[in-house]
Amino acid sequence: MTSYTSATFVTNETAPEYRKALILCCLPLKFDQSTVRVDCAPALQKLKSDNSLAAHGIKLDLGNSKNVNKNPVAEKANQELEAELLRVDPSGSPVSAVTLLQAVQVLNSRIRSCGLSSREMLVGRDQVTGQKLAVTDQQLTEFQETTKARNHLYSAKCKARGGPTAQSHPLPVGALVYLKQDGDKFNARAPYMIVKKVKDTLLLQKSATSGFLSSKQYWVPNNRVFPISRSKEDEEKDVIGSQSDSSDSSDSDQCFSGMDCDPSNETSEGFSPAVEALQPSRRSSRNRSKPQRYGVVADCQDSVEDDNDLIPSWYPGWNKDDTRNYIRDNST
Repeated sequence: MTSYTSATFVTNETAPEYRKALILCCLPLKFDQSTVRVDCAPALQKLKSDNSLAAHGIKLDLGNSKNVNKNPVAEKANQELEAELLRVDPSGSPVSAVTLLQAVQVLNSRIRSCGLSSREMLVGRDQVTGQKLAVTDQQLTEFQETTKARNHLYSAKCKARGGPTAQSHPLPVGALVYLKQDGDKFNARAPYMIVKKVKDTLLLQKSATSGFLSSKQYWVPNNRVFPISRSKEDEEKDVIGSQSDSSDSSDSDQCFSGMDCDPSNETSEGFSPAVEALQPSRRSSRNRSKPQRYGVVADCQDSVEDDNDLIPSWYPGWNKDDTRNYIRDNST
């Protein structure tokens, strides 16, 4: 709520270093039990049930790996701290402990949109005079929620770049869906099964290549998925429409060899094979020329009497009499 920032150095991205950094940053600020939202880095996953953190009253909350914006407050704090470090030391030299502490101090003293700094919201006192402020946490929370709700539409229009708004599909539990953010030019999208629905949020479980479901589950908004197959309502509309178009045709015209004429036998794309075959094929109106086989030129006026007249052009000499003799002498 306050965006109060605390920072420290880590020498590498291992579990012991993360454990030490979490304790140094959280102990001066925490009360009884503190929950820290982190990303799904392998080192942080190892600390999910770490006894050392539990002894200090620190519990890790791993963000949803399918949500790219799983920890927006921390990401915004990183960007603000980078900007403050650039203001404190524009030369870009290695950051020292004093430089880092100075940048964090200035960052926590900056006035936010509510008219108070992060330090004033945290301690409830004016950072200049030290007098107690007549503001409560409930008022700050309501102000932030109102501001975010008002900016959601403008943010969505900016990210859409003039495109249509994301649509939510009426998906039942058990349906197979794709995630819009998955897939690239090297990998196809993986299918997911809807396990549970809570309002506009879906609980997805990944389907493995072997056909079994993965043990991991993800909560995803409804407008971030789309169904793999078309809905039954769309399929029924297509079947009814195609049947009405072909109602004047006789049964003999609708049946073809090697095809099932049952209209209920539909493929996964939502159309009937028999109805698809009834569609008239388009023929080109241009005059087709005779095919050139085995090197015989199209303008040759000689009639083809037997197979020896269909002589490839790559035979030596390209003379019919000489070529026949060549084939007779070299044939096995």
